[in-house]
Amino acid sequence: MKIAIVEDELIIATNIWRKLIAVGYEAFPPCSSFNEAVELLEKENPDIILIDIRIKGHRDGIHLAEYIRENYDMPIIFVTANGDAATIERAKMARPNAYVVKPFTKQDLHAAIEIACLNFSPKQVAETEPKKSNFVVLKAGHDLVRILNDDILYITSEGNYAVVSLKDGKTKRIRTTLSLIEEQLDKEIFFRISRFCVVNFTHVEVLEKVRVKVAGNFFDISRNYRNDEHLRSVLEKSNS
Repeated sequence: MKIAIVEDELIIATNIWRKLIAVGYEAFPPCSSFNEAVELLEKENPDIILIDIRIKGHRDGIHLAEYIRENYDMPIIFVTANGDAATIERAKMARPNAYVVKPFTKQDLHAAIEIACLNFSPKQVAETEPKKSNFVVLKAGHDLVRILNDDILYITSEGNYAVVSLKDGKTKRIRTTLSLIEEQLDKEIFFRISRFCVVNFTHVEVLEKVRVKVAGNFFDISRNYRNDEHLRSVLEKSNS
């Protein structure tokens, strides 16, 4: 697999290139700007591209990803040190296939590439609406774990980790953010009820205006999320 790298910090770019080679991929020499990346894309035919969100020039990595979506047909991975909600929300508009947050290991890169390829649908077979999946693929340690939607009760945030609570009483602690996990979740059954919690509504035992009960545990619905149109419609139906 031939991989393009877009990173404007030479040491980091070289480090990424070496990690990819160590894992067994073929990597092009790193690009440092929008224009360099476009030039590479015109000359070569990479299978996948790793893009740092912050690159030099007035057009950043998100602009580049949007350009690629319009003109090429390949998986996109954002490599970034910015895991804040505002950056993630803007990046989501470019529809990346995976994220990897700095600092990372070669195993992290390998997992992100595998997930990106799994999530990617070529334009010629893509559907108008995103295909709903009955599972999510998450990275636990050095392993990729596939978890059925129905097995997930709720997901909570603990600092730099997300904790997935399952029907069998087990949990999966994963170094990522709730926003990144939400990208894979079926929006018809999973709802964000606060900054720190996503709930599978098929497992809700008690549904109130300001809280829900899942597996014997009550979770507050924060004021900001009560105004979410989709969630509000669910709450109104339950209380009618």
